[in-house]
Amino acid sequence: MRFSVLAGPHHALVDLETDGKGGFTVDIQSEEIGSGSGRGAVTGDHYIGVVAIKGHHPDLDATVVGSAIKGTLTLWPFPPLHFEGEAI
Repeated sequence: MRFSVLAGPHHALVDLETDGKGGFTVDIQSEEIGSGSGRGAVTGDHYIGVVAIKGHHPDLDATVVGSAIKGTLTLWPFPPLHFEGEAI
């Protein structure tokens, strides 16, 4: 699935793919926050994992319902960066 996402004021394109075995991979493309990738576990609509963006490794916690995605990227000690978007 491909999503157009706003993370705070920053736009990103996010490709999220499940592997059919309880896992997922994610690819992030953004001129504003940088490009990155990650992986994790998926349970139903809930995705938990880690992404790598510009040398940082924030935790990813997201929910996908229908064509919508929302969640947070958390990199301690910074406050969580909330995001949401729609499938494109």
